[in-house]
Amino acid sequence: MIYLLKDKLTKEKVLDLMIDDLEKYHYVESDFRDNVYKREDLYSTAIGGGIAIPHPIKYAATQSKVSFARLNEPIKWDDKNMIKYVFLISVNKKDYPNIQELFTFLVDLQQNQQFRNLIDKCKTINETKDVLRTIIQSVGYEK
Repeated sequence: MIYLLKDKLTKEKVLDLMIDDLEKYHYVESDFRDNVYKREDLYSTAIGGGIAIPHPIKYAATQSKVSFARLNEPIKWDDKNMIKYVFLISVNKKDYPNIQELFTFLVDLQQNQQFRNLIDKCKTINETKDVLRTIIQSVGYEK
């Protein structure tokens, strides 16, 4: 699920919008939202480079998904970080052994100026999908 958000939203509104769709399509369990907010209460999921990777504190997904939101303007995520790119991660238990590679890829995006240059120019969801696919393939992460 990809979101190109033009309105100035709060962290909570961005998360709720993304979680609403995961719930709508039954990709997550009923406690997913609570578990995402519990994780954020424990520590911020901002990782630098304008990127946040919110995820639940425990398994709460029926189907693994990574939702992506690009914001027109950065929003305050925590006391130290302004965020423009949100990767909401929902992973079910069977896919958990493979999650570290995904986290490594997302952390590496902090330093990837090509990612920011290309993703900021996208005007449609399909363009955004293509850019994300290209970035993933360029670093050799194709799972």
